[in-house]
Formats: sequence, C-alpha cells, structure tokens
Amino acid sequence: MNIDVKEVIKNNETVWQVKLNDRPLLFRCQAEAEAFAERLATRIEAPHALPETFFDGDSEFVAPETD
Repeated sequence: MNIDVKEVIKNNETVWQVKLNDRPLLFRCQAEAEAFAERLATRIEAPHALPETFFDGDSEFVAPETD
C-alpha cells in the first residue's frame, strides 16, 4: 500500500492530504496528516496472525495446520 503525504489547496484553503493508494484523506494540518500516515504504516507493517477457526454464520471452519 502506498502512503503519500502532501500539501494541497482545496476551496482556496491549504490542507494536507494523506493518499492511500488512490484514496485521499484530508487533514487540517501537517502534524495530523503525518501522525496518521505514520500510525497507519506501523499498523500495516505489524505482524498479523490469521485466526485458527472461522465462523461463517452456519458452520465453523478450522484452518489446516501449516508449517
């Protein structure tokens, strides 16, 4: 996932844009935008474990063992 922070002019006002791939999010100040981008990057890069069981509403599925 690409995360970019840049200054943009919107409605004659300077705002900060954090762009996640093709989805822009606007912030009022640079500090807020950079803090959001940093926190998001940290969460994306964090290790994620898949649950051992899944429930689809009707039945339970147990994930196969992996090495």
